[in-house]
Amino acid sequence: MTHDSMASETLADRVRRLRLSRHMSMIDLAYAAGVSKSHVHQIENGDRTRMRLTTLSKYARALGVPESYIDYGFGIARADSQERQVDLTATLRRATQLEDHHIQQVLGLIHVLEAETSLCDESGKDRSQPKSTRRGATSTVARFVSTCSGRQ
Repeated sequence: MTHDSMASETLADRVRRLRLSRHMSMIDLAYAAGVSKSHVHQIENGDRTRMRLTTLSKYARALGVPESYIDYGFGIARADSQERQVDLTATLRRATQLEDHHIQQVLGLIHVLEAETSLCDESGKDRSQPKSTRRGATSTVARFVSTCSGRQ
């Protein structure tokens, strides 16, 4: 996607593209964000062109991106994100016994961690803090994968 096409992308376009790139159905996104399926439908159809801040935060967490990205289209780098997701999905399938819905949850966790790290980096916080947060989050993801694949 070029910079010009990203600039003309609407809220509906961004939410739909992010949802589809994460292989989520509208119901999956609604559940992850804590909103109704009809709300997701209204956003993606352009019937709603703005969100309350609390709702925006829910969508951002569910999709693993900063709020600014959903609202305005900036805040993350998108280089090869779909290719990378396909690689991660294939790796998780080979290395674990996770079912597809668990793989999607792991990918969602990874997106959230990357978004949080990106926000910490943008705000100029001490880099040691996000690193320790990443280590704790990485062990959380590892425990999740272990639990879901039946290994302890």
